[in-house]
Amino acid sequence: DAIAAAATCGGAVPRPVRAGRAVQLVVIGCGIPQFSMGWTHLYQVLGAPLSGLADVVGVVEPYFYSDAGRDAGGAATLRAFAATIPSVPFAPSCEALRGMLPPLAPGQVRCAIIAMRAADCRQAFGDAVRVLECRA
Repeated sequence: DAIAAAATCGGAVPRPVRAGRAVQLVVIGCGIPQFSMGWTHLYQVLGAPLSGLADVVGVVEPYFYSDAGRDAGGAATLRAFAATIPSVPFAPSCEALRGMLPPLAPGQVRCAIIAMRAADCRQAFGDAVRVLECRA
């Protein structure tokens, strides 16, 4: 179940996303739960005291959600973690995530946390700005 899955990925079920905050957050490059930097950022923002600062509206994980990485070590752990937060869509690319994001309300800004290999960060930043309309 979701609680058991979350217990293996950090010990607590992340708080649900509550809409209406001034910041919409997208994490690009989640990686392996309890190991990767992107997951660490995501987990921290979902939990207290940071959970009140932003709405996590999506996660882009290009490797583990690709054909090449779907069966790689860590992919099942990431899918189990993602299942504990069904209100946050996970996608293999910014293009795939774009249609799953909520519209920006007046006064809201969308920002991205990018945690990827250095060689991939330039493309991820461009996609965050052009495709996902991130402005911070």
